[in-house]
Parts: sequence; C-alpha cells; structure tokens
Amino acid sequence: MRAYTKLGVLAVSTIGATAAFLAPASIAQAHNGAIERDCDVVNFSLTKFQENKTGDPAKNNKVQVLRNGVEVKVIEFAGSQTEASVEDTTGEAAIYILKWTKTGPDRHSGSKVAETAPPKGCEEQPSPSTPVEETPTPAPSESVAPTEAPGEGGKALPVTGTSVTLAIGAGAVLLAVGAGAMVMARRRQASS
Repeated sequence: MRAYTKLGVLAVSTIGATAAFLAPASIAQAHNGAIERDCDVVNFSLTKFQENKTGDPAKNNKVQVLRNGVEVKVIEFAGSQTEASVEDTTGEAAIYILKWTKTGPDRHSGSKVAETAPPKGCEEQPSPSTPVEETPTPAPSESVAPTEAPGEGGKALPVTGTSVTLAIGAGAVLLAVGAGAMVMARRRQASS
C-alpha cells in the first residue's frame, strides 16, 4: 500500500486493487488563516489551531505575519483561534503571508498567502494641520432606486480567499482521482 499526501488530501493506492479513495490527510491539516485588507488596516483570522491546554507558553501557537517577505508581526495565542491586525497605510498592493512552523501542541507547520490589492473607495483624511472648509451638502433632487445585492440578477459574486481555497482543494481532489484512474488503467493494460 502506498500513500501520497499533497495539498491536504491523502490519496491511497493499493497494488493490484482496482479502487482508490480519498480522505482528509490529518486533523492537523485543518489549520486555517484568512487575510482581509481594509482602507488602512489588514486583518488576520486564525482558526482551527490546536488549543494549548498545558499552560506552558512554549506550546502556544505562534504565527509570523510577513509583508512582501519582511516580518511585521508575530501573533501568539493559546486558544484554537484568534484575530489580529496590522496597520497598512501605503495604499499599495502587497503580498501578506501568515506562516507557522512547528507551532502549538501539535507542532504543525503551514502558511496562508494573499496578495492584497490597493484599497479602493477609501477617503483620504486631511492631516490635522490642514484647515478643513465645510460646505453644505445639497439635498438630493430625486430618489435613487435600490441596487441589487451581489449574486442576484445574474451578477457574479466576488472572488474571495475562501472560494480560491475551495477551488484549489477541488482541483487537488480531481487531480488525485484522475491520477489514480490513470495508474489503474496502466496496470490493467500491463496485466493484459
């Protein structure tokens, strides 16, 4: 019996057998990291980590936050999940990486990468030294019809980190199934 692990999926093939199956690689593969950018802050959500019930700080979960390859923060937590943020007022695209190496009681390693686009729709705040002139806002002259929510009326939903992760996972499953089918077909051909 041979087992191959790739992208969090365990594919098992047995020599001479005509069946293959897929199963989760391990519970440790469940560690999740999410990265979202707002106007002047980047938020991180870490979930499904193993909780440190020992009370030993050396067994806490530690996650590095890197911006364009440079460490900007280390998130340390004893629970199974946490949220954190870093300020980013550059207004430029950046690649953020959440990286954990042999962390927590389960000594798990992994990472999450996201390229964050420059924030849009953010109003620039005047500096405190710049005087601000107030101008009255004109009253609306006509009513505006409500707009439809995304996904309704044939509009596409935005691509999110979760949808990309799910698409990659589905692709990995299909790749493993296809590879298993090819191996079985070759074995049948070789045995006949």
